[in-house]
Parts: sequence; structure tokens; C-alpha cells
Amino acid sequence: MKNRIIILFLVIFVIGGVAMAEDNIKQRAIINKEITVSYESKNYSFYDSNGERVFPITFNNSTYLPIRAISSLFKIPIEYDKENYAIYIGINDGVSGEISKDSAKKDNSKQSEEKVEIDVIINKKIKIYYNNNFQLFFDINNENVYPISYNGTTYLPLRAISTLFNKSIDWDQNSKLVEIEDNEEKLYSNGNVKSGMAAVDYASAMVVSEPLLMDNA
Repeated sequence: MKNRIIILFLVIFVIGGVAMAEDNIKQRAIINKEITVSYESKNYSFYDSNGERVFPITFNNSTYLPIRAISSLFKIPIEYDKENYAIYIGINDGVSGEISKDSAKKDNSKQSEEKVEIDVIINKKIKIYYNNNFQLFFDINNENVYPISYNGTTYLPLRAISTLFNKSIDWDQNSKLVEIEDNEEKLYSNGNVKSGMAAVDYASAMVVSEPLLMDNA
């Protein structure tokens, strides 16, 4: 009987470990300091919640930007629920998000050419809500795209950011410049674009909205 209990415990432990591994997958990526991010013709640098400088990350041939800093750039409230692994962006029922004022700052300094190889986490546990809607992201092959995490900061690919915030994003390969501009399209109440999709050459994703279920966040 004692041996059976031990075996059962080991099986549960192994299954739990596999599930955790599937939720958080470690992959190699690059901190790409040569990339400049411009919004409405002004260059910006980004910072985490501790005031530390953060940079774009290149992963799977796509550029990822820090979601808190991008929300700050667009002056949109954001709140992270650590207990439930949820990020709330915009106006969400029962969530008092704040605009992060110091996460995006104008910066005209010349970018470094430094690239640093790092380990990032493909974070399948994090749930992102925008204006009361749970967001899912897909690439052009209809495969799921997940946020990545590095040093406590969550990143999304450019196309996901473009669709989520209704922004036009262009990539200049020669100057390594990400140019972000406001779109003229109007939004539905759930944050989806009525017409048109902003084109990004190399980072593709789309957003699918579902009702916000606070109990399951």
C-alpha cells in the first residue's frame, strides 16, 4: 500500500512538471539594441517597472516590444494581476489600471549596435485582456503566438501590438527603425478594428476577442 502511494505521488509530480513545462517554454532570443522605435516621428526608449532600460527583443524572426512600455507610449492604462497571471489593458470591469508614466521616454540618442543572446520564456500562462475582452494571438499560419517574458517584463510581437492598439507599424530594414503611427480606422467597443489591418513585413499576428470572465482570469 505504501509503495502504491509513493508511485501515485511520483506520477502526479511528473504530470504536473510536464504541464508546467508546456506552459512556460524556454527559448533563445536576442536583445536587439540596434532597433529604434519611433511613434509619430519621435524616437522613444523603454523602461520596466523598476526604471531599468529595456530593449526590443528579436525572436523567431519577429521583433517583440515590452507591453507595459507600449501601453505607456499610447497613454493606455495597464494592470498586472500576478496572482492570476493576467494583464489588463484599457478599461476593464473591476480593474483599476493606471497609465505607466515613466515606461516610455523620448530619446534621440544613437542606438547601439550591440546584440545580446538571452533565454526568454514563451509564457502560455499569461492572459491578456483589452477593454473587457480576452485576447488570443495567431500568426499567418493560424498558429498560436504567445507573449514572451524576460527579467519580469512581458513582450508582444509587432503585429499583435498593431492590431491590439489599432496602430500602423512599418519596419525599415536598412535603418532598423520601427515606425508606429495612429490608424484612421475606428474601433468597435471591444477593441477590434472595423476595417483594414496594419501591415507588418515580418511579424504577423491577429487578435480574437472573447468575453471577459473575471473569475477565470
